[in-house]
Amino acid sequence: MKTFFIVFVFCFYFILAADILDHPCRTTVSAKENFSTGFYSGIWFELYNNEHAFDGNCITHRYGRRGTQHVFDVDRSYIFDHVFYEQYTNVSVTNPEEVPMRAFLNGTAVYPDGTVNEYEYQIYATDYANYSLLWSCRPVGEDQSIELVSILGRSKTMSESVLAKADALLGLIGFNSETFRVVGQSEEVCTVNP
Repeated sequence: MKTFFIVFVFCFYFILAADILDHPCRTTVSAKENFSTGFYSGIWFELYNNEHAFDGNCITHRYGRRGTQHVFDVDRSYIFDHVFYEQYTNVSVTNPEEVPMRAFLNGTAVYPDGTVNEYEYQIYATDYANYSLLWSCRPVGEDQSIELVSILGRSKTMSESVLAKADALLGLIGFNSETFRVVGQSEEVCTVNP
């Protein structure tokens, strides 16, 4: 199996074809309060994402917490065109001293040539056991932006009741999973070329 190691940049470079919003990034989208890095650690499967997000399949996020710190080593893998890719990054809580701590996150990725890329995103909502809703925004000039949203689950499928709860939360920030792309997680789409 061919494996390619590239640096995780949370797919912000795949937004070139996305629709650009005619307003700056919103500051009204909240982040999970009383966020627990311990409870959040572990594997998450990306099940849905909006039209602005990356279109690979079998997207998996593995959050490994560093001791008792509010820092994760994130291993993100996906399959694109039957080729397996793996990306590594360091992600930390933006303000770990905040009470209650909120899930605003900063990521740092370093390319093999030494180039450093920094990015921000937030865990808008999670129950730690069934769903996690990721939201981020990238400015385009001074008065425009692009928003990326993903629905993650602890397993490769999500029950209708959990998806309904996620949709209700997404509706509060103007999104609905019915317009999202389903991220393939089946054995068939997760097969890689020999």
